[in-house]
Amino acid sequence: MKLFLETGQEVIMNMENFLPALFAAVVYQTETLQVQFLRQFLRDHMNMSNQRQIFLGHIHQRRNRFSRNDQQMNRSFRSDVMNDNHLLILIFKTSRDLTIHNTRKDTFFHSKPSYTYRKKTLRLILFKNAFTMGHFISTIAQSSNDWQASRPLTAIFSLRKGHTRGSMASIQMEGDICMNPISLQQAAQMAQGLLIKGKPADTVDSVHFDTRQLRERSLFVAIRGEARDGHEFIGVAAKAGAKAAIVSEPASVPQDLPEDFGIILVNDTLRAFQKLSAAYRDAFSIPMIAVTGSNGKTTTKDMIGHILGHKRSLYKTYKNLNNHLGVPYSLTQLNDSHEAAVLELGMNHAGEIDLLASLVKPQISVITFIGPSHMEYFGSLEKIALAKAELLPHTDPEGFVLLNGDSPYLRKIASLYTGEVRYYSTEGPADIWADNLVSDEQGMHFTVHFADGLNDRLFLPLFGRHNVLNVLPAIAIARHFGMTMDEIREALSTLRLSAMRFEVQHADSGAIVVNDAYNASPASMEAAISTFAEIYPDRKKVAVLGDMFELGNDSAAMHADVGRTANRFQGKLSLLVAIGEQSRHLYDAYEGEKRYFPTKEEALATLRPLWTNQYALLFKASKGMSLWTLIEALEK
Repeated sequence: MKLFLETGQEVIMNMENFLPALFAAVVYQTETLQVQFLRQFLRDHMNMSNQRQIFLGHIHQRRNRFSRNDQQMNRSFRSDVMNDNHLLILIFKTSRDLTIHNTRKDTFFHSKPSYTYRKKTLRLILFKNAFTMGHFISTIAQSSNDWQASRPLTAIFSLRKGHTRGSMASIQMEGDICMNPISLQQAAQMAQGLLIKGKPADTVDSVHFDTRQLRERSLFVAIRGEARDGHEFIGVAAKAGAKAAIVSEPASVPQDLPEDFGIILVNDTLRAFQKLSAAYRDAFSIPMIAVTGSNGKTTTKDMIGHILGHKRSLYKTYKNLNNHLGVPYSLTQLNDSHEAAVLELGMNHAGEIDLLASLVKPQISVITFIGPSHMEYFGSLEKIALAKAELLPHTDPEGFVLLNGDSPYLRKIASLYTGEVRYYSTEGPADIWADNLVSDEQGMHFTVHFADGLNDRLFLPLFGRHNVLNVLPAIAIARHFGMTMDEIREALSTLRLSAMRFEVQHADSGAIVVNDAYNASPASMEAAISTFAEIYPDRKKVAVLGDMFELGNDSAAMHADVGRTANRFQGKLSLLVAIGEQSRHLYDAYEGEKRYFPTKEEALATLRPLWTNQYALLFKASKGMSLWTLIEALEK
């Protein structure tokens, strides 16, 4: 059974035997639905504005082989949705007040006894996260006569607060997260500003610089951007429920603000935001883990968060909000429910990691790789290595750092850290290393070894040697915090990556699509090609490759190097399609069957006939190429 809903379609789905189908469900983020009754419900019960978006996932049954009591499927269901930290809703087509025994009432919310929409009587239960939904289903639902009598589950909704449209400044909240409340006086002190208007004792419980994310009791930071000045939106912020604003231009403050609206004056609102986040972070003594690197940092962050999240409440950077705005924002998402945090730090200029690391102050740091990303801003790999090494002096010397031992430049910078340095590798013995790698159509099997002599055979449901390398820091950190190998194995079995990172998709036509279009560098491009060449042996394989950006004067040579690397896999690639100005050099260096197109639109006619169940297609390029739009065009 496979159920797909189109945007705007009726959302009620009838499942005859809903519990087995639920346990065999996988929820994926898809298009936004304009579902008015859910919007009304959220406004009534969660103080979410009408501008919030709602995401509905596909629900499908896997090969009809999972039973109601299949605990592995139960774990898979929970983890699939847990990875994205969505709010979840079960919808019942019933007016009955279900009897719920032994529930942890502080972990989820109920709607009022019934809710009317288009003359249908519905009951909704809103869960904060997949753990609580899984607890409800596995320990309560199956023993409840009222649940069985209602047999009502009609849909699972995956909800995320916030917009996905617009620029990087459009931040989404991760789950239902509020910071610990702070007073306006405390906020002014943390930001090193002056409270010139408002009541010092009034409190705020979130900080935002995007008015679309504001809610009641928010603190709005009026940041000057290249395109917009946040001071122009102070009035909008107040109407959206903000309690106060941090400003640097008092003359820009509207005169018609609410009487109790607070104003904190600073010299520079961006620096004030960063100072506030650093001071707020200092109130927490939980383990802080920082991840950076030229390649693999988002994947490694997600892996650490996923595995540790099986044992403790953990905050992780949402997607890759890793810059001078995203990291301070992430820090202000911490609250007393978190037992650890893993934060991603990004950069494209020297000094940026130094700033971000000074805010985070990690106990454990991971540097994944040194490669030519952002080469146009640095000029050499040595300078990129030094920029990444800015993380090391800010890492607690009583903690430790994990460095990719297969990246030679990381061994060169290790001396800049005064504490314990640990290495990980897939090429030979280290503090943690992997060997005996075997791939199949489900993922990677490998043996993990530790310096203390322990070893174990593990399975990773992802493709590629590079992903085995990426998961080693997560395994090492999990073991450091006391997780057993059985617990690590269980967590690995349900691991999923962020979207568009070697994400396998199945087109309606039957084509297999590997969407790796989020970003690209020479190393990640070569890893994607080599991994793709080894999987799906029964399919004709097409590599659709676009430009890699920010490579500076060596861009032509680096694109050509990728083409020469691809020559090793001519026998496994039916066709290579190169798209973009710089990819012409890749095309020229490749000696197999190939096509070149300056633009994505020109490539469509060649790719459409290949969009069948005989083909598997890899899409890989830098984010600026927006290569995923080519997938969307082919799927239409």
